Amino acid sequence: AFQSAKLCMSTQADSGVQYVLMKPIIDNLQNKYSPKISINMNLFESIELSSVDMFVTQGNVPYPVIVPTFPSFTNDSYIDYGSTIN
Repeated sequence: AFQSAKLCMSTQADSGVQYVLMKPIIDNLQNKYSPKISINMNLFESIELSSVDMFVTQGNVPYPVIVPTFPSFTNDSYIDYGSTIN
């Protein structure tokens, strides 16, 4: 699924178009797996985020990038799926 989505998104130059194409797919996955997802909202809300982007490399190795870049599939920021853990 990741590879086919990545291929689909790589053919679109505009990220706005990418989000429009991926929205129904993401919504479908959220609906399908929502009963299996549990979220501890207290713990989730306690996460402190910084505004500093991190990009890590390792020197003197054949593959210096520690973690491959992960594409953004959606601009949806609502957690409207899953169940809450109290």
